[in-house]
Amino acid sequence: MQALRETMSRDMLLETVSLLLDNINDGVVLINPTGHVIYQNANAEKLLGHGPVITSPDHWAEIFGVYHLDGRTLYQPDEFPLAKALKGIETPAYEMLIRPDSGQPGRLIRGRAKPLTEANGQLVGAMACFHDATEHDELLRRVRYRSEHDRITGVQNGVSIRGTIDAMSLEVHETGTGGFGVLLVNLDRFGIVNNVVGRDAADGVLRRIGRLLQHREHVLATGRLCADEFVLVLAAENLDATQREADSIVQALRRLDLTAARFTTHLTASVGATWVGPGVMHSTEEVLAALTTAVEDAKRGGRNRSVPATLPHAPQSPDETCRISDVLGILNEDRLCLFAEPILQPSGEYLGYEVLTRVCNGDEKPRLPRQFLPTAERFGLIGQLDVRNLARLMQWMGTQRLDGLDMKRMHINLSGYTLANEACLQDWLAVLLTNLDDARYITVEITETFAMKNPVEASAALHQIRQLGCQVALDDFGSGYCSFSRLKQLPLDYLKVDGSLVRNFLEDNQDRAILQSIIQLGRALKLPLIAEHAHNKILVKALFDLGIDYVQGHGVSQGQLLTACAPVTP
Repeated sequence: MQALRETMSRDMLLETVSLLLDNINDGVVLINPTGHVIYQNANAEKLLGHGPVITSPDHWAEIFGVYHLDGRTLYQPDEFPLAKALKGIETPAYEMLIRPDSGQPGRLIRGRAKPLTEANGQLVGAMACFHDATEHDELLRRVRYRSEHDRITGVQNGVSIRGTIDAMSLEVHETGTGGFGVLLVNLDRFGIVNNVVGRDAADGVLRRIGRLLQHREHVLATGRLCADEFVLVLAAENLDATQREADSIVQALRRLDLTAARFTTHLTASVGATWVGPGVMHSTEEVLAALTTAVEDAKRGGRNRSVPATLPHAPQSPDETCRISDVLGILNEDRLCLFAEPILQPSGEYLGYEVLTRVCNGDEKPRLPRQFLPTAERFGLIGQLDVRNLARLMQWMGTQRLDGLDMKRMHINLSGYTLANEACLQDWLAVLLTNLDDARYITVEITETFAMKNPVEASAALHQIRQLGCQVALDDFGSGYCSFSRLKQLPLDYLKVDGSLVRNFLEDNQDRAILQSIIQLGRALKLPLIAEHAHNKILVKALFDLGIDYVQGHGVSQGQLLTACAPVTP
């Protein structure tokens, strides 16, 4: 402090002391106009690995081991922030690597340097304040990594891989050159792996798959969308090259040795392949929608194969895809309607109907634009849709009751978004509370994906729903990453067998075996089974012969508007 008094006026001394107090937790170095250190605190000595050294600024970088961020290039004397401050140049923020010759590990340093001048402009010294940013940056790096990568496999997560595709699509569109391939890899029947070997071993299988996909020669980026779906971005010059890589991946997955995970059968995949090139700008959701359709075609074709998807060369209409503006337009114009698909019993009588969301466009047949529901869910509109659909169904059922007509059981879908969102769920339950007389005829269908990933949350919500008189069905059962043991945690009245297991079970022995095991499970749990997507009468009869309790699909009826359904007289 005596050295400061000797070199500074009283006002400058007070300002300098104030600066020291402001940076009391940082390393601080004060030098006089000749470059000699007149003050260095303990934090600075710890970070620099040295106490004060009498030498010119020309040698500071060497003595203290000060490098640029590449870790190889020493700071030059005229680049050093404290040396620049002696020339009257302030450096408000700098980064450097300190690698002291004391043998201490290198550290990332952040700080600022400023000249110290009297009121008359006379330079009386310079000051540098700095702190160790190594742990801070490492923590940020870990947080950023975890926010962008899948916890189990280490590949990019869904949000991150979408961002990658968005950025690459924009670059191709802006430059008008280049292009890249995109694959959607859906593991066939991966739920079986989980049920056979257990969740921990199944996670190990997913890690093996992630490593296999990441390290392929032409793969630029790999992401995991959900339990059994991966997205790959490829260096490919056209769709043919993308398709060849897709076929190669199908074969590589089939050859993957999983005996270490006690899984002794081959792992197969259904793959959609497309190529994004210059021309029309396609959003990532449009690309994934086209790939999802290709994957569904691959599954209908028998699985273990890839199917190409050609992106259109002109902007898609709302009938082909659905953006948030399209969803808002449909909701604001009140063009939604309920479509009813009957559920058949072996006796030939209907158990009831499943009501489905459709869009009505004048005299055209009601239909749902592709990606309508995923888009509505992504932007938080699905809760509003759930409430609106239930209100319309209850209004229709109330009219039937007042007319003296008896309606059979009505199934309605409830999204995972509404189940997980307390405000949306309470709005939905409020509609039931005002229509308790008819609530006992309602069966609420929830997806297997939400129920199995959030068993505690789902169970709590479903208990509230059942207390109001409704029944509950688990939809899409057998399609995803499920655990049979978790079924006992859920208050269920029906299991709905996913259509992917129904469509080809007459030709596919594996589908047939899975259906038979699900039938045995349903009987053990005393849960009736509903098979959906039975597309012809032969399939309907075969399902009943196999032991399925109820069937729906085009083989039963193609359905109709709810308002056109024939009521059942008491």
